[in-house]
Amino acid sequence: MRPTPPEVLQLARRQDGIVSRRQLRALGHSYAWIAGHARAWLRVLPGVYCVDLHAVADRRRLSWRARLWAGLCFAGDGAVAGGLAAAYLHGLVDQPPVTIELAIPHGTRRRVRQEGYVFAPRAAMSPVLDSCQRGLTTPSRIRSRLRDRSRHRWRGLLEALLADVEDGSTTQLELAYVRAVERPHGLPTARRQVRQLATGAISDNDYGDFDTIVELDGRRGHVEDGAFRDMDRDNLHTVRGKATLRFGWGQVAEQPCRVAQQVGALLRQRGWNGTPTTCRWCRVRTDRCA
Repeated sequence: MRPTPPEVLQLARRQDGIVSRRQLRALGHSYAWIAGHARAWLRVLPGVYCVDLHAVADRRRLSWRARLWAGLCFAGDGAVAGGLAAAYLHGLVDQPPVTIELAIPHGTRRRVRQEGYVFAPRAAMSPVLDSCQRGLTTPSRIRSRLRDRSRHRWRGLLEALLADVEDGSTTQLELAYVRAVERPHGLPTARRQVRQLATGAISDNDYGDFDTIVELDGRRGHVEDGAFRDMDRDNLHTVRGKATLRFGWGQVAEQPCRVAQQVGALLRQRGWNGTPTTCRWCRVRTDRCA
């Protein structure tokens, strides 16, 4: 086994064991040299390697930060952590997300589609959600503008986002529930943002046929007095025969499979004949469904 040069090890230590082919070329190493040494490294993503020999034996032992660095190295210059990944790094959520979202500069030309990662144009999703939520625009207006720009690079991403907004998902957390919990695990499709007759409150996800409500709690509005209002509302729903499950950022982002199992179990108790399906993360990380 060829020893890894000190300058490569020094770079890797700054990046949780991760280096990219692009960085190695910048250090003066040839493609042939990289190919020869890469046999002793763990290929994490195309052109991205982990040179930490303790992690080479088992890809699943890579730390979350190493996975983040791998995504950043793969995406290239200008990429930054986005969404829940950024929230975790800044201490806004307690658990690192399963799927790492990375924001890439507008105009990035190559396709960046890898399992376990979401690569989105920087600041493309949040303004759409915020603008619709605040009533500054509507999905139909944005879609009309998209039709005027036939060659818009992120058409597919925005079309999918607009469809979910029209379905009632108006925040990043609500989108995460739909895309990481409900759809991948074959759960019934809930009605979004439903006003409950018993309380007058708006429920995030209402599985009306099974008298089940799933609420999603961000930090804002769900602490102190807000938390007591939530409990009072949940109690009233239970008295009226509707069961409520409540999940936060950390659960939806870090344990989507476990959330799906819990929701599915309650739905089955209340008449659903289906069974939660297995998503790709259930297969890779079985502890998430425990």
